[in-house]
Amino acid sequence: MTPTSLHDRAAEQRDYLKVLNAELAVLPPALREDIFRDVNEHLEDAQDDPRPFSESIGAPSDIARSGLEQSDLTAGKVARPPASLLSKRLQLITAAIYTPLTIVALLGLTQIVPVGFRFSILLQFIPLFVLIIPQLFARWTSWWLISLFCTALYVSYFIAAFSLVTVFFAAGWPIPFPAFVIPFLIGWQTLLVIHAPALALLVTALVRAPAVLRAGRAKTTRD
Repeated sequence: MTPTSLHDRAAEQRDYLKVLNAELAVLPPALREDIFRDVNEHLEDAQDDPRPFSESIGAPSDIARSGLEQSDLTAGKVARPPASLLSKRLQLITAAIYTPLTIVALLGLTQIVPVGFRFSILLQFIPLFVLIIPQLFARWTSWWLISLFCTALYVSYFIAAFSLVTVFFAAGWPIPFPAFVIPFLIGWQTLLVIHAPALALLVTALVRAPAVLRAGRAKTTRD
């Protein structure tokens, strides 16, 4: 190989290992380290192979999927994405922030908000609380579809609530009661403060999800 081709090959190897490391984050630590070590050994043998590493060794998502299937076979059940995975951590952070707030509103422990507004704020947290639970307990084969569906429902709820609040307040229309009492009692600023952080966390969890989770069920079904 020429110096240029060696440099290109080294850069390709770094990129491949970076993607592989991100995909293997779905695995238990011990299995992840074993697979990563095996792939590094195969990389040494594949240096003279002109094909991309994803062809000569395997696509990182396929390697991660094989590891997940091996882990499931050993455990006798389909695993959930681990808490160490960035996407799962973001979902857990969302639940950790909003679950106590839901409980506080439910029990009426806060004294800084009038009773009527407590009920309205409680209803603000209920959709998120209900929609985050399935994401936390989803198995890896269905995690992406469940998370995407729940997040899409949450985004739709937020857009609808925000639009209604904006229209009614801008037009100066009387607030219909009890219809749509959830958003109207708190105003669009509070609505944005409550929901924007959760939306950012959950959407980021989807964007940063490894490819093996995005195609988990479909690829497993085809195989």
